[in-house]
Order: sequence, then C-alpha cells, then structure tokens
Amino acid sequence: MSYNKLLGLSSIAIVLGAGAVKSQANTLSFSASVPSALTNFNTTVGIQQFNPALGTLNSIQFIVAGHVAGDIKLESLDTSASIVTAHLKAAVKVSDPSTSFFVVASPSHDETNIHFTAWDGNTDHGGTSGVSFLGVSGDMTQSGTLTNSSLFLPFIGPGSVLLPVMATGQSSATGSGNLDTIFSARAAADVTVIYDFTTNGTPLPSTAVSGLVLLAAGAMTRRRRTA
Repeated sequence: MSYNKLLGLSSIAIVLGAGAVKSQANTLSFSASVPSALTNFNTTVGIQQFNPALGTLNSIQFIVAGHVAGDIKLESLDTSASIVTAHLKAAVKVSDPSTSFFVVASPSHDETNIHFTAWDGNTDHGGTSGVSFLGVSGDMTQSGTLTNSSLFLPFIGPGSVLLPVMATGQSSATGSGNLDTIFSARAAADVTVIYDFTTNGTPLPSTAVSGLVLLAAGAMTRRRRTA
C-alpha cells in the first residue's frame, strides 16, 4: 500500500471519528388500562406523547386487549323443545383524538347447543327450559397502525394524549321463538401505543471508528519502519 493511500485512509478515519452519523429505526411503547365497567360507556385513557427530540415519527400502532365478563340467563317460553345459542359480547373501541382512526376488539363468551324442553311453567332461568351461566368471560386482542402523518400532531409533545374509549354491549341469543334473556356485561381494556420513529444524527459506534483509526496508524508505522 502506498504512503499516499495510507494518508488517505488515515484522513478518512479522522473524518469518521469527527462526525460520522447514521439513521436508526426505533420503537417506544406506553400502556394504560381502562377499568371494568358496565356497558355501555364512553371514557378516555391517557397515553404519554412522543418526544420529537428523539427523531422523526413514522407510525403509531394501537394494541387493544379487550375483556368482557358477566352473566347469561335464558328461559325458553316455547311450547316445544328448542336448541339455543347465546353470546356475551362487547365491542371495545379505541380511537385517535379525531376519531378518524380506531381499533375495535370484540371479546365474547359463547354458549352453543343449549337444549331446552318446552317451557316448564317457571320463568326462573333454570329447570328444563332455562339456564344461567354466571361469571363467564372472554378476551380478544386487536391491533392497527396509524400511518397518516396528518393525524400525528396530538401524539407529539411533552405531556399526554387522551384517547377516546367506547364499550358497547353486543350480547345476543338465538334458536327459540320465545326466549327470555338477561345479559349483564362488564367490559375492560388494556391499551398499548407503540411509536415507530427514526433517529437522525446518531454517531457511529466508537469501536468502528477506532478500528479504522488504528488500522491507518498501524499501516503508517509499518511504512516508516520499512522506509
């Protein structure tokens, strides 16, 4: 290797050591919980905003873990036997502040192939023509990613952003022409927001720069010794 080339290599190493930069993709997540409450309800949940000093925000992922719990009480009033299906269900919807973007998780507990005789004369949600399922529950997790940068502004800053949360009861039962139903449903949710961002101006790892400097220095020393 010529002396001029060695000088060039050492110059490159010095330049790299002085100000080499790279871009790097990163994620940052924050979570909050919505406590269990009877459907239907509307509330908000606070999530830490993204600090713009960290870099450029690329997207925002919402993860909604919905939970439903409660009771199902059924009584067939038909004059003949029937087979019934019942669902304890809630739709938990989390939106951005503008409500233009949202994610819905619909947890449910399902009871199928419930066999009833003709009405036994007692509307007690028991016996041969009725049943009660108490303390049942279900879970569902759904996610979605917000990529429309025009909706990022409320998520950027030093404080918190309030996200609207709505839980709607969607319980149902079918299979009997005359069915007395009582549903009692409570919904809850865990909400996670993941910020995907790119950092700018991050120095290259010092080991990489040091390696180049040492390589150049060693080569120059050998060149002097053989000169």
